[in-house]
Amino acid sequence: ALEDAVLTGYSLFQKEKMVLKDGANTQVVAKPADAVSTQSAKNPPGATVPSGTASTNGAIRSPGAANPSDDSSDSDAKSYADLKHRVQNYLFTIKELKYPELFDLTNHMLTLSKNVDGFKYLIDGYEEINELLYKLNFYYDLLRAKLNDVCA
Repeated sequence: ALEDAVLTGYSLFQKEKMVLKDGANTQVVAKPADAVSTQSAKNPPGATVPSGTASTNGAIRSPGAANPSDDSSDSDAKSYADLKHRVQNYLFTIKELKYPELFDLTNHMLTLSKNVDGFKYLIDGYEEINELLYKLNFYYDLLRAKLNDVCA
């Protein structure tokens, strides 16, 4: 479940840019900001991150990360309700993992996602998302290290 949470978070927040349709048909493009590397979830120890994706703080940035000034087609835009549903389902999944250190953060993110302005702050600012992905990746690495010790 933890590995799925790490990979789903990467897929949701890193692989695709979030383009939100406003009520007046204008679009807010949220770029995938620097997020935690899920390299450990996909590669064995000693593997390297692909060239051009590593940053100095151990985070990665998608090579094709969207720029907020990019023009996006209407087909990329998703309604607030659709994005809210996807993000909230992900956050509820994280809460089900029952890591006490993630409880306050997921509740805060759920509160932000309840209205359009809070949701825009969440996906544009990216601070909470980055922190959540960092902590999930940390727990995944810790679990994997414990499993390696048990199997050794």
